[in-house]
Formats: sequence, C-alpha cells, structure tokens
Amino acid sequence: MARAALAAAQRRGALTRWAVATASARALPLGAFAATLGVVGPDPARLVRQASDALLAGAEKAGVIVGVDDGHLLDDLSATLVHQLALRAPIAAAHAATLAAPLPLTGRERESVTLAAGGLSNRQIADRLVVSVRTVEGHLYRACAKLGASDRAELAALLHGH
Repeated sequence: MARAALAAAQRRGALTRWAVATASARALPLGAFAATLGVVGPDPARLVRQASDALLAGAEKAGVIVGVDDGHLLDDLSATLVHQLALRAPIAAAHAATLAAPLPLTGRERESVTLAAGGLSNRQIADRLVVSVRTVEGHLYRACAKLGASDRAELAALLHGH
C-alpha cells in the first residue's frame, strides 16, 4: 500500500524516497538512510540537518514523499530525521507507510503511552511498571518528541491510529 502511494505521488511529480529500516542498520546513526545519503559525522544535529537537506533537494511544488519500510526498526536518529521532515516539508501522502508499521517507540515508551492513553496517571504508571515517576515522565516526553505529539490526548490518538 505504501509503495503504491509513493508510485502515485511520483506520477504527480513528487520526489519520492524509500528507506528500509533493519535490525542491523539500527546500530548505525541514520542507518535506514545510510545507503541513500552517504552522510556521516560526529554531530547528530548537523547530521540530521544534512540528511534532511539531501532528501529535500530537488523537490518541486509537488513536494517530497518519504516511505519507510519497517519503521519500528528505525534507529533514534533516523526516527528524528523522519519527524523533522514531517515538520519541514509538506508531506502529502505517505502516512500509509507510517500507519502500516508500529510506532517508533521503545518497549517501555510504548507501555507508558498505552497506560497513559488508558487514563492512568504518571504515579499509577510508575507503580504498575515498577519505575519512578520521573522515568515515566521521561518515557512520555521521548514518545511525544518522536511522534510530534504535544500531550497525552495526541499520544492516545496516534496509538489508536486516528
């Protein structure tokens, strides 16, 4: 479904990119995009900017569509890049790739988001997971950052695919 959406966008003149996330590429910064971009460096923020610029280069009015296969296997920097692209560029179609794959969260982030979406307070989540309230706050903060959500309601909507 995602590849069909990308093909349709390409026929409309959009620039399309396809990235494949794998367990082995997860160990590399921007591993899912390494073959496409060839950018490397020690500064993660600069690396994401360079990768974003490279992916957006040549985009005309129709925009850029980036598809990600196995998005749940993205390394943190690749997930950040996808998020930054969504914020920077008008992305027309390819939420199909994102919706088809699990959210790019760690297991504990996913558990915390699921419990928060169920209406539990941070204290209740901490008690259930046997961690500190501060740890739960960190899980929810990182989940919001990765998914572009600003609050628990948005996290719940993303979790349930709305």
